[in-house]
Amino acid sequence: MDLKTLNGHHINGIGGSVGIVPAAADVQTSPMAKPVRTMASIEIPARGFSVERKSYPGGAVESAGASVHTVSLIVGPPVRVDSMRGGRHHIGLMRRGDMDIVPKGEAARWIDDGPIELLVMRIDSGFLNRVAQSLGLDPKTLELLPRIQARDPQIEHLGWALDAALSEGKDVEPMFVQGLGVALATRLIKEHSIVRHARVKRALSRRQTSDVCDHIDANLNERLTLARLAQVAGVSASHFKGLFKAAIGVPAHRYVVRRRVARAAELIQAGGLPLAKVAAATGFAHQSHLARAMRAVIGRTPGDLQREAR
Repeated sequence: MDLKTLNGHHINGIGGSVGIVPAAADVQTSPMAKPVRTMASIEIPARGFSVERKSYPGGAVESAGASVHTVSLIVGPPVRVDSMRGGRHHIGLMRRGDMDIVPKGEAARWIDDGPIELLVMRIDSGFLNRVAQSLGLDPKTLELLPRIQARDPQIEHLGWALDAALSEGKDVEPMFVQGLGVALATRLIKEHSIVRHARVKRALSRRQTSDVCDHIDANLNERLTLARLAQVAGVSASHFKGLFKAAIGVPAHRYVVRRRVARAAELIQAGGLPLAKVAAATGFAHQSHLARAMRAVIGRTPGDLQREAR
């Protein structure tokens, strides 16, 4: 039923604000159909998510399919609907809280026996894919499943929250609507789609490992964070620890300490610098910190190395 206006809906505005937007243009309808009334509408232009409350009169409507995914929630009185969609024929009494999920591109024809009120939630593929990726899933394998007259308490709850947000109009909080959109996309992915987990790289590549190690050696006197090293490798901070350990054999923090100790040993054996300056040049907080790390890594102290260098 929600495909009545999908072909005319456009979600590619500029900016990240949320606001009232014009009603979407309707697709061509049969002579039985009457004009559609948009009661309220909110979208996040740059995010690919929008919601509208629409009122449709009874009649027949056809659509060749839309460029976005749609979830329609019945928010008004019950109405009997005869629908043909994706080769599936369904006749049923749609009640408040019932929903349809229409994947993008799916053609449909509806005949409503009477007026019907819908909360129409539209999700762009890019929006859905980004949420899938954040869940560790492969968006290339994501397939949203069609649903007719389905019930999902979580989606229904999100729908009522979005319906309430519509009443606030221009005063609605953008982050609130965006959060509800992400929650809706997450639910659709987990319960109403087919998708595979993304392949996780087992280790940093040779190039990535070389870049990270070179960066560490060039910045031993500075504070080296996992976030910065992950950025150098071009991976997320959450994945970097495991990938680095798989490539090098030790955790990143232990590798950094070893490189600091090795550089400090070189400076001590070369002579000419007080131990306090050696510690500062290799990223240790103070001379005692250097001594503890050196003893733990090579079993010797800075004093031992100084005596050997004389």
